[in-house]
Amino acid sequence: MFVELAGGKYAFFEVTGLDGEREIGQPQTKAERDKNSEILSTSPLNIPTPKSGELVGTPNGGVVRRDFDSYDDMMNYLLDSETGNGGYDKIIHFRTSQGQDAKILEAATSLGGNFSAYHLAKNHCGQWAEKVLTSSGTGIQASNGRAILPRTIGRNLFLSNLRISWSEKFK
Repeated sequence: MFVELAGGKYAFFEVTGLDGEREIGQPQTKAERDKNSEILSTSPLNIPTPKSGELVGTPNGGVVRRDFDSYDDMMNYLLDSETGNGGYDKIIHFRTSQGQDAKILEAATSLGGNFSAYHLAKNHCGQWAEKVLTSSGTGIQASNGRAILPRTIGRNLFLSNLRISWSEKFK
């Protein structure tokens, strides 16, 4: 989930797995590409049990904010399969005002700092993004579907907000 900041900059927020040694306020990793990132929350992964994160080698999950100087810089990062995110292939873009962007940024920061207990079916990236995007004052309507998968949640949000959304296909 991303939001436009003042001056044409962008903040990208993601719910993701974290190295067990990283703490709130630190960059996601020690890698140079992560220097403009900040961990907002961290807690043990619960996928589908509290110990399953350890079994897959990523014991913690949380929300990370990553800042970019431009839309193009952010898109290049999101498309790059070498960055650890696998390379996104679709995007849904909601046309929002500066005021709405401020509300989305406020919600992402608040809900990002309070995110805990990642769970594959009950508390994941798609559900978190929907909560952020449909928070009070954002102008984005919640979907009326009962989607569980992130792509399905995104599609339902798109369909519920056709008047303010457009989609780009990357690949």
